[in-house]
Amino acid sequence: MFNPPTWTPPTGGAPLRRIEVAAPAKVNLYLGVHPLSEGEGPGGRHLTDTVMHAISLTDTLVASVYPATEGDSELFCNCSPDMGLPAEENLAYRAVVGLARALGREHVLAPGYRLQLDISKQIPAQAGLGGGSSDAAAALLALSTLYELDPTGPEVLGVAQKLGSDVPFFLYGACARMAGCGEQLAEVLEPLTGPLVVVKPSAGVSTGEAYKTFDSAPPELPGYQPLRQALALDTHPSNQANRLAHAALAMGNNLAPAAEQLLPELARIRSWLAEQPRVLAAQLSGSGSATFAICGTDTSAFEVAAQAQEQGWYAMPAWFAGRGAHVVEDRRSV
Repeated sequence: MFNPPTWTPPTGGAPLRRIEVAAPAKVNLYLGVHPLSEGEGPGGRHLTDTVMHAISLTDTLVASVYPATEGDSELFCNCSPDMGLPAEENLAYRAVVGLARALGREHVLAPGYRLQLDISKQIPAQAGLGGGSSDAAAALLALSTLYELDPTGPEVLGVAQKLGSDVPFFLYGACARMAGCGEQLAEVLEPLTGPLVVVKPSAGVSTGEAYKTFDSAPPELPGYQPLRQALALDTHPSNQANRLAHAALAMGNNLAPAAEQLLPELARIRSWLAEQPRVLAAQLSGSGSATFAICGTDTSAFEVAAQAQEQGWYAMPAWFAGRGAHVVEDRRSV
């Protein structure tokens, strides 16, 4: 069952069914990590309160159903560019296997059919932007579509929670407060509208090392209510700039000092971003290594991104998105 891939994807011929799913990145508008003295989650993980928001930087996952021939594996996963992992270790591959097993299925699809996952990566890896988790959510959404399941139903969410703390968020939507270890929905929030810039150095930060450094001297939790109040402001289009400005001033991340201690360049990026004209606020996303800056105008987002690239950093303008993982196209050839 679910043996490693042994077949070469076809170079011609339309699939019997093709489901394309958008898998957006996320940023943490708020991240409050609790010290272990206040309790632990499964596996000794830290309890967290976090507000995640989807952004326009997006991977694309295509799930294609083909007829199988003798000797074919029933599941194949291809990632472009190659992430250097065996296909069966890809989180999207594990999501498909996990959901099929959770439902007690002997096969991913009916005998005689195979499923191919093609992932086009745009979200930088090891950046705190949730790229792998979003890909996994996209795979769960594609398979839920094939199985005719509610993607926020208990079967799917149970698998999502086991895969990683960020995965359930991408199934819920654009902006939400998550609790537990980040995997439990606490509150759906109204999404923001506006531009931002994502900036990342070439080096990364180990999430495990960031938490170890955090544990040596846990900072206080940042206040959450100011951000909640900002997101609860009137959502009329005429008030979106006001909401964005208030949310920018209310952000917080008490894991950021640990990450910036491990990689001091992150503090330099944050300071540099905060000094740029029309940047409302800058903050590390998760444990990094991407920092995002909320900008006052689209033009300023492009200008800041170009200037950051001149500094030698990865930089990309983006916008707050109105949806999490979502089906873009569901096409049948028969």
